[in-house]
Amino acid sequence: MTTYTYDINGNKTSEIFDKNSDGIPDESYTYTYDTNNNQTSESRDSNGDGIFEYVYTATYNANGKQASFSYDDNNDSIVDRISIYTYDANGQVTSYSDDKNGDGMVDEVTTYTYNANGQRIS
Repeated sequence: MTTYTYDINGNKTSEIFDKNSDGIPDESYTYTYDTNNNQTSESRDSNGDGIFEYVYTATYNANGKQASFSYDDNNDSIVDRISIYTYDANGQVTSYSDDKNGDGMVDEVTTYTYNANGQRIS
């Protein structure tokens, strides 16, 4: 059985999984949102012990576009991955920088260009 809860804006705030219907949660997720209803975090307890093993966090720019996200894969308060997006004046993503192991060094940068019609060309 799966139980869901929602905030007053209709955003899902939790999922609780009771896989064998014994009344004890086997897995759960919690979600938070900013004032614009953008999801800002997801926390996962994958074994039902009440401890979140995985935490995802996102930030958004003033235009509501995702600016960054990060993961803490073992909830030790050390970021294991962080990615950052940049946008042009039209709100199109122009670059994506990825630190895949959380060491503070960017491992990969992807850049995007657009034609006059706003279509991605590279």
